[in-house]
Amino acid sequence: MIDISQNDLMFFNRTALAGSFIFFLLVTTINMAIRGKKAKEEGASEGFSAWKISDQVGIYLRSLITLQTMAVPLWCILFGFAGHDILGVWKIFPIEISILGLVLVWGSQFIFLVSQYQMGKAWRIGLDEDPQLLVTSGLFGVMRNPIYTCSVMLTIGVFLLSPSPWTIWLTFNSVIFVSLQTRLEEQFLFASHGEKYLNYTRNVGRFLPGIGLNK
Repeated sequence: MIDISQNDLMFFNRTALAGSFIFFLLVTTINMAIRGKKAKEEGASEGFSAWKISDQVGIYLRSLITLQTMAVPLWCILFGFAGHDILGVWKIFPIEISILGLVLVWGSQFIFLVSQYQMGKAWRIGLDEDPQLLVTSGLFGVMRNPIYTCSVMLTIGVFLLSPSPWTIWLTFNSVIFVSLQTRLEEQFLFASHGEKYLNYTRNVGRFLPGIGLNK
């Protein structure tokens, strides 16, 4: 076990978590701006066409997911600058667990960016009233929902770096929201692509390779 003081470990976690999210938000913002400009030029989706769906359940679920999406980076940045006492963070786990948490955070951010790139013109958040391209290659050939997988990975990593009632709540919400949203999307994709999508679900796991196959 690596010998490090609790204060030094807390400083490491705060700096790593806040720095990771500031960098990720910067990269994501630039990427989305470039994609948005290119999408307008090509007449393609900018990635947020899901907001066209008007059913009440969908609106409610998307509102909760949006709040969750905003809460995670906000928490990480606040933790980095305000510290653990103000936010009620418990005693930090050993350095090995903190490193695991950081690997999950970095890994989830990497998966998100790669998945977004591999979806190309099919990239969007949630459902769309227009038929979508079915992407089955790259990460999507290993698991059907890599972006939702990285969402849960992210909140688990955040919890390991800053354990508190708030991060338990964020992780729990992430699992619930991802499960609900995934099932809505699967119904929509089956209606749009029929047997092609059904065969895809029989061969590729829902969130992890080989797990959640449609029998």
